[in-house]
Amino acid sequence: MPLAPSASAGSAAAEPAGHLSRTVKPAASIVYDPGMKWRCYSVSDETAGSNYGNDSRDCGKIVHSNRVNADCTWFGYTSPRGVECPAWRCVSYNWGQDSLRAYPGYDHQVQGDSGAPLKLVLQNNSRGLRDTAGQTQNCELKEVAVSHEYVGSSFKRKADGSTYNFADGQVKVAYDALVEQTGGFACEEKRALLTTDFIYRTARGINVISVVHFDPGPFSRPSDDGVLWSNNCRRPRGRPTAAG
Repeated sequence: MPLAPSASAGSAAAEPAGHLSRTVKPAASIVYDPGMKWRCYSVSDETAGSNYGNDSRDCGKIVHSNRVNADCTWFGYTSPRGVECPAWRCVSYNWGQDSLRAYPGYDHQVQGDSGAPLKLVLQNNSRGLRDTAGQTQNCELKEVAVSHEYVGSSFKRKADGSTYNFADGQVKVAYDALVEQTGGFACEEKRALLTTDFIYRTARGINVISVVHFDPGPFSRPSDDGVLWSNNCRRPRGRPTAAG
């Protein structure tokens, strides 16, 4: 969001005539819960559209009327105001629940005290994973992610009820991450990326902007159309769904 300058009367009095000193103050966050602080989340399998893990112990601390949304019954938390959405969720793509804490498979662990920044540990390991015929390495895209979503759960609404647009200000995302790649690659396309993805909807459909923070090779190179990865990331007609 944009920085909003405001005049400082005390500073102005000490400055030479005709000079106005201004201090710059950051605008208020439009996110109810900047960062992950509360144990109020879900675990989802994006591929199958299923939700199989909830932690709602802290949801009562963040009850808010604007978070009420009947579409979030899958989360399993109902506040005195109605069904509410979680503050955030762990998401897996092309990993099912049966692959949790398995080898090969993925894992997610939430550590730390409530009310303080939580530590999230994600593991993504498909080494030796075979295709359905059991013959070759399964090279489909495999992801684990932490997600802040707006289903009436994460972002504050504008006073007039309208939606936010990129023109409203700057989008600032910050987090600390330690990334480790172990072992080599069995697939022709080598990829071990840490990204921050901005997923947004327009009249033309869902769009994804992926900002790559870590590419250990670097192994990946964008194609002519700007798409950085290709496995399982294209619609049948060949139009890209993600750009780097």
